[in-house]
Amino acid sequence: MKTREAIGHFIRSPRFWLISLGVSALAVLFEFQVFLPIYLSETYDLAPAYAGIASSTFSLGCLVAVFSGGFIYDKLTKKSLIYALGLSLTLAVASLLLLRVLGDQGSTGALELTLTVLLIFLFGFSISPAYYIPMSVFSISFGGRHCGLLVGLIDAIAYFGAMSFDFIGGAVANKEGGWQDFILILIVTSVLATIIMTTFLYLDYRHSRQGNA
Repeated sequence: MKTREAIGHFIRSPRFWLISLGVSALAVLFEFQVFLPIYLSETYDLAPAYAGIASSTFSLGCLVAVFSGGFIYDKLTKKSLIYALGLSLTLAVASLLLLRVLGDQGSTGALELTLTVLLIFLFGFSISPAYYIPMSVFSISFGGRHCGLLVGLIDAIAYFGAMSFDFIGGAVANKEGGWQDFILILIVTSVLATIIMTTFLYLDYRHSRQGNA
């Protein structure tokens, strides 16, 4: 299959568009880590250095989830993956909702900061398996010898979404009380990511059953 034929094959597949949109939504959620030091600095009056250290819990959550998720992923069936990653993304929505509740209270004490840092860890832990693992596995199985091209197309769509959010999110956060609206955007995006990725995983599961029939 030539490159042009491969691209045509990809874009005719509903699974391609679902994984692309799902990863794009997750890429937007990952952009939160770019804003985290500023968010913590402005919300809790942390010095930039301490805000940077506190925000590193997001990356720690990603590290723990991806490392452990790689072992777990191989042992799960495609059907159980729907529930596992669906639950993981639901936890991401819950962590953002709790972050917004903490922000609404307006308290900036040590307890609130500790809870915020823990929620940031949970958020990174919750979104990273859905971001990294399904796309890689799908690209190899669906893309075949053109898996590199498929990864490039999906990543390009994802980075476009992330780039667009950086402009929009920055403008929203810059307003008075804008961080609450900023987190609300992330909540909506997280809900969309959960719906899209769950739908993708279901279609992928159904396709595998048809292939084995």
